[in-house]
Amino acid sequence: MPSNGIPRYQQIAADLIGTIQSGQLRVGDELPSEHELCEAYGVSRPTVREAFRRVQLQGLISRQQGAVSRVISTELRGYTVSLGSEEETREYAAMNMVDFRPVARAPSHAGCRRARPLS
Repeated sequence: MPSNGIPRYQQIAADLIGTIQSGQLRVGDELPSEHELCEAYGVSRPTVREAFRRVQLQGLISRQQGAVSRVISTELRGYTVSLGSEEETREYAAMNMVDFRPVARAPSHAGCRRARPLS
C-alpha cells in the first residue's frame, strides 16, 4: 500500500475509470494489457488484475482469459461486494463510500432432503 493509504489496485482502477469516462477510451476500444499496466505502474499482475476486476464490476469493461479487455460502457453501475471478515469490512468502508443494508439470510436447510443422483 502506498504512503497515501490507498491501495495501488484502487488507484489503477480509478485511473482506468477516469480514462473511460473522460472519453479517452470509447466503447469498443481495447484497454492496455496487464503487462503494459504492470510496467506503467510498477506493480505486480495480481494488482492489475484486481484493478481490472473492479472496473469490470462497475460494468465498464469486458474481460476474457486470453482475449483483450474492451470498453463496453461509459456508464457506471453499482455493484455489491462480499467481504469475509469484520476487518475487511472496516478497511473497505474506510476506502469507499459505503451504504450498508441488512441482507436477508437464506432459510435453514433443516428438513431438506438430499437430491439423489439421476441414473
